[in-house]
Amino acid sequence: APPVLPAPIAIAGIQINSCCPLACMDCLFQAIRLKESGGNARNGCDAINRDDGPGGANSKGCSGARGADPSKADKRKCWACGPYQIKYEYFRAAQEPAWNQPDAGPCRSLRGLNWENELCKPCTGTEAEKVACCTRKESLSRLVMMCWWRRFTRNGGCQDGQGPCRTVNSQGNCFTCEDLARSHNRGPCGHDPNWDDRK
Repeated sequence: APPVLPAPIAIAGIQINSCCPLACMDCLFQAIRLKESGGNARNGCDAINRDDGPGGANSKGCSGARGADPSKADKRKCWACGPYQIKYEYFRAAQEPAWNQPDAGPCRSLRGLNWENELCKPCTGTEAEKVACCTRKESLSRLVMMCWWRRFTRNGGCQDGQGPCRTVNSQGNCFTCEDLARSHNRGPCGHDPNWDDRK
């Protein structure tokens, strides 16, 4: 049986450096999912974006990821999986830090999970099994995003958001809802309007 994920109430307890109201988080997740996989309940569950990577579908180095038997390196570089189109490095970064802070308990459940098995494999079986698989991918993806945001809104060189206040991070202003959405799509520094993601 797959590892049990924490209940949503516990996920909400993860402290990210954000001034995006908790009441808006579900809408934020829905908006990101709509942008990433179309918002359909099954999108992101039964298919993989194999054309992703630097430069998009025509990028050099990602053509092998579209073949019948892509290498592990091609998958990790080019595939974006699940309803929120999460890439390998994003998933790994959410797992990586030493989670010894009290609010990071739910993030510990990511340890040992395999990105490809959890998010990239299509949901199969009976209709009930497919629904359960898609529901798990949704919950797991949201947890990965919260843990990723927890890491990068509080640590590293891009922890200063565009918000007007400081919350759990005395080193930088809080991240707005828009900052969170931009960083999910463009990387830890992607929320900063002065940052050029073409570099």
